Amino acid sequence: YDNGGFFCQGNNADQVREAIEDEIVDEPNNKVFVVYGHDETARKQLQRLLEELGVEPIFLDDQPTEGRTIIEQIMEYIPRANFGIVLMTPDDIGYPKSRPEQRQPRARQNVVLELGMLLMKFGRSKAAILLKDANPPIEKRSDIDGVLYLPYKEDVFEIKRKLIREMESKGYEMEASK
Repeated sequence: YDNGGFFCQGNNADQVREAIEDEIVDEPNNKVFVVYGHDETARKQLQRLLEELGVEPIFLDDQPTEGRTIIEQIMEYIPRANFGIVLMTPDDIGYPKSRPEQRQPRARQNVVLELGMLLMKFGRSKAAILLKDANPPIEKRSDIDGVLYLPYKEDVFEIKRKLIREMESKGYEMEASK
C-alpha cells in the first residue's frame, strides 16, 4: 500500500508502532535524500539543480559521520527528508556468471541497496530514479517496477521540468517554477 499509513498487529504491535512513528517526518520540509554512485559530474549537476529549485539535498558524504557506519548514517538522514532521488548511472558492469557475453552497465550495488531503503521509507510515489542513458541500457531492477524513472542523456538538467512536476505533486514548492 502506498497511502502513507501503516498497520501493526501481533504480540509486539505497540512497540513496532512506536518505533515506526519515531522515524516518520510529520512536518513538510524542502529536504530530499539523494543516492548516487561514482558519477561525480551527475552528482554536481543534481546538486546544482536542486539548489536552484530551493530544495535542500541531503548527500551522505556531506554529513558528519560521528563514527557511525554508512548504514547507520543512512538510517539517520533518510527520515529527515520527504522525498528521495536516486542517480542511477552506469558505474559497474554485471552479467550472469555463465554468460559473460551478456555484459550490461548497472548502478553500484550500494545505490541499489539505498534505493531499497528509500522505497521502504517513502514508497514508490515519493521516489524518483534519474536514469542516465547508456549503450547498452543500464540494468533496471525488475522487482521495483512502478518506480518513476526519469531518463536523461548527458545532463541532469534535461529532466528539470519533469522533476519539478513530480516534486510539486508531493507538496514541494519550487523556486524556479514561481
